[in-house]
Amino acid sequence: MAFDSEQSDEPESPATEGAATSDAKDSEATTDTKAAEKAEKRNKDDDAKEEVLVKKWFKTYDHARKFDEPFRKQIAIDRRYAQGKSDPTWAVTTNVIGALIDILTSLVYARDPDVSVRKSPQVDNVGTMPMEKLARTLEIVISRLWKDGKLKRKAKKNVRSILSVAEGWLKCTMIADKEPNSELETALNDTRETIAHLEACEKLLEDPQGMDEDEITAEKAEKKALLEELEDKVEMTIKRMFAIDFVRAEQIQVSTDVDSIEDYLDANWIGNEIYIEKEDALARFPRLELEDLKTAKQYYQSRPKDAAAIADDSERQLTAADAENYSTNNSDAEESALYRVIEIWDRRDKQIRTLMEGVKVWPKKPFAPPYPTSRYFPYFYTAFFETDGARHPQSLSWRLYKLQDEYSCTRSNFRLTRERAIPATMFNATGLDDTEAKKLVEAKHQELIPIRPSDPATPLANLFAAKPVSTVDPRLYDVQPINSDMERVSGVQEALQSGGAPGTPPTATEVSVQQSGTSARTTSYRDNMDWMLTDLAQYTAEQALQALPTKAVQRMAGATA
Repeated sequence: MAFDSEQSDEPESPATEGAATSDAKDSEATTDTKAAEKAEKRNKDDDAKEEVLVKKWFKTYDHARKFDEPFRKQIAIDRRYAQGKSDPTWAVTTNVIGALIDILTSLVYARDPDVSVRKSPQVDNVGTMPMEKLARTLEIVISRLWKDGKLKRKAKKNVRSILSVAEGWLKCTMIADKEPNSELETALNDTRETIAHLEACEKLLEDPQGMDEDEITAEKAEKKALLEELEDKVEMTIKRMFAIDFVRAEQIQVSTDVDSIEDYLDANWIGNEIYIEKEDALARFPRLELEDLKTAKQYYQSRPKDAAAIADDSERQLTAADAENYSTNNSDAEESALYRVIEIWDRRDKQIRTLMEGVKVWPKKPFAPPYPTSRYFPYFYTAFFETDGARHPQSLSWRLYKLQDEYSCTRSNFRLTRERAIPATMFNATGLDDTEAKKLVEAKHQELIPIRPSDPATPLANLFAAKPVSTVDPRLYDVQPINSDMERVSGVQEALQSGGAPGTPPTATEVSVQQSGTSARTTSYRDNMDWMLTDLAQYTAEQALQALPTKAVQRMAGATA
């Protein structure tokens, strides 16, 4: 049918109109198919590009991990000494290193510090009252955020890690309205997190894993009802918090462009590892599907070892893998699999990249920090025993391990010597038959034992004799020099452990000397903690100024804040 350039006023027949409509639908369907194919092709191209970048970053990260393998091996050794499990074959295994670590932990970090914020110096202080109010407000807000983030508990773990394995790491970040956020081990316990977990459950229901249809239907209905109810309340229950995570030393990796971890703020990048379950993975990373997790490498938490397993370990050379708390070996069929997530903060382009071992794409698209700070990194490092020319510091466990071995050897030898010096009686077995000899061997204390010697005329005094026992010289087993050396190296005074002779209270002068000595020995430790906490206070203030609205601050610090 031919058409003129001008539209005809004559109406088309129904058949013709139907044909035209059908042609239009076919055309739209073809267009939609082409668009879908184009979109699918674009997504595949994006995945291919992502795969190249993901592979590149895994290679970079694995190279740095390989570079620091000796340090992680040392972590495994240090941790054994700190736990008192270095060699369970000793007859005496007193954990002196662990006791010293406990004492120093309580001395170095007894309570959260008092935050002090002051206005910057001015030539003329006229009109600076708002600055003073802001400084006072920041003092209150920082202290409150630290308290809510349970800083004391995390700082105690941090100090214990420093003394045990040389390094202590905290990861701190503000959680507020902006997304995405960095990966944390801290639970938010808010509606936003709950919704993410419910959506993850819906994805898991796509792979029923043995569930029948009725169970699947009931689960879906329950999750859908909860999701609809929570979506109405999400704006009211979003939590704003300053999250503080303690990160184990073996789960932190600093790029190899710095030759000392002490200069970590100048590093190109820093990464940390987190192990999460399948449901958490789907909740945190919405772009991942169940198909993606099928290629992800699965890990399992290592089970505590019994004495026999520890004894076996003491006979072999420990490796870097012994420092890890997760492995690919599954000894329990009911144990849930975990996925290894690596978050890398790149200082050069100010991007946060997330990797999951075995997944070829980004679980979460690279993003900039929602609340940037002057230091960029959210990681806070502390060490007490830095050594010149070494990439990693030393631990107290490493500095004391030979003294610990000497202590265990001395006490074990003393115990064996005392056991062998127990008085005993020998008798002439040829002068008694087997029945009479057995009476003597099985006799108890203070018994009357009738015996019939083979020769009744032989006096009993001729049949028995005392067992020769070597003389024990206690001076050979004196551990006081070892204790003195350990206290001198660690900075713990003997008075803090024994307090002088038993039953003799120290004088006021002795107490004053002990306190001044302890203060002098632990000042350097506290200085290092103060430097870290000062950086943390500035970092907290920078993030709070961006993340907290005025009303939230006024609820913490009053109406005039």
